[in-house]
Amino acid sequence: MVSGPLAPGVFTAIAARLSVELEARAIVSLNGVGLLVEDRAIQSISARSHAYRTPTPASRGGPPAMVSGTLAGSITHDLTGLSMRVGTAAGRFPPYGKGRTPSSLYGLYLEKLGAGINHITYPFLKPAFEAVRPGMSTVVRAAFVGFGAG
Repeated sequence: MVSGPLAPGVFTAIAARLSVELEARAIVSLNGVGLLVEDRAIQSISARSHAYRTPTPASRGGPPAMVSGTLAGSITHDLTGLSMRVGTAAGRFPPYGKGRTPSSLYGLYLEKLGAGINHITYPFLKPAFEAVRPGMSTVVRAAFVGFGAG
């Protein structure tokens, strides 16, 4: 307990130390949430599979079925400062077909725009986020255990 006035710069030093610790822990928590969403999206895509040029066993509005694994393998998360994105990495192509579509564009078709002649969507990122949302607070709390101590 402090008695009397603080020496000049003490409060500023404490606030600066807490600010650095807060940002570091926020990055840890964002990374943990990104991994949760990424893992869930990969699991949902990997649940069903089929051979190239055969009908998909995926249900309308459900996650896509895996063909080559390129889409699932391209799912990642990216941290830039205190901003985090989960999605498909650029530059990944399936090992088959002419005029191959990169997995990042294919993922966009499946998630939002619709694939094939009927433009059916097979979302996998937003449902993954919604599925892990209840557990996110646990990840965030774990990152902040002991915050400000010492």
